[in-house]
Amino acid sequence: MRPLGAALAWIASAALFAVGLIAPLTPSEGCPSAVSLIVFAAVPALIPLGALPLVQHVLAKAALFTQSGTIAIIATSLLRTIHCLP
Repeated sequence: MRPLGAALAWIASAALFAVGLIAPLTPSEGCPSAVSLIVFAAVPALIPLGALPLVQHVLAKAALFTQSGTIAIIATSLLRTIHCLP
């Protein structure tokens, strides 16, 4: 069950971030609200980190760290693109 929980957290994180990219975080909508940033950027970046205790394999932990970092980098880059961050 533990690896399944980590896999579900990985999928949920990616899906939540993808939904955020469809509308709330895109440049056509302007600068996103604080709630949108928390729900669609911060939470998906933190979900994989919360799943780290569920996995024991080093590669699985690396995948979770990579996903979390990638989401944070993409969200930051997107916010800089629409001039919401300096």
